[in-house]
Amino acid sequence: RQRITLETLEKYSEVITSELKYITVNGESYHWYDTSFLEKIDRKIELLIVDGPPRIINKNARYPALPILKDHFSDNIIILVDDGKRKDDLDTVKRWIDELDYFESEFIATEKGAYILRKK
Repeated sequence: RQRITLETLEKYSEVITSELKYITVNGESYHWYDTSFLEKIDRKIELLIVDGPPRIINKNARYPALPILKDHFSDNIIILVDDGKRKDDLDTVKRWIDELDYFESEFIATEKGAYILRKK
């Protein structure tokens, strides 16, 4: 939030926080963010950074992000997934691509690895 203010990006971005709770997505249980934050989304998401929850929470902990948020994506959404060298995150990216069928991914060789997903 401080960096957003420092760079004067307040009118272009918003940080939304949410508590972790158990939710069901596509018939599977995940410890993920309370989805009540969806009510706060009042414009299309153009950039989504997926950097949580941590793997220690549950297997493929970041998977719910796209199934839950996909209806809020802009036509030009860019999704950045951190920790791309971890098997769980690689599996999650592959699953998103298979299930949604309109994303392509690019791996970036950062320290922990990252994926950039864009609509085809």
